[in-house]
Amino acid sequence: MKIKILNLIPLGKANARKTKTLAALLGIAYNTNSDRNIRKAIEELKSEYPICATSSGYYIPLNSEEAAEYFNTQYKHIRTLSANLKKISKNLNKKFNLNLQLELEL
Repeated sequence: MKIKILNLIPLGKANARKTKTLAALLGIAYNTNSDRNIRKAIEELKSEYPICATSSGYYIPLNSEEAAEYFNTQYKHIRTLSANLKKISKNLNKKFNLNLQLELEL
């Protein structure tokens, strides 16, 4: 099934496909279970293929500009999440006498 999914992921951000569309193209009913299975397969495929995602769906970058745009967007997102986790961990540690530590290096 993974190769079928890979073959249905389009080139170019403008052509991105949601899991619901992928399910229809695979000829399977779209539900929570099929959505989960498709997402899991895509996560596994990401170790070998440059599959990107936006709110519009999954795609393979058409060129270096799309690839860099995706990378930079994800990097900024991680930096924002990291900054927020640092703030909240400090407050949680203080309020609940915890020792939560962030081990991300960016």
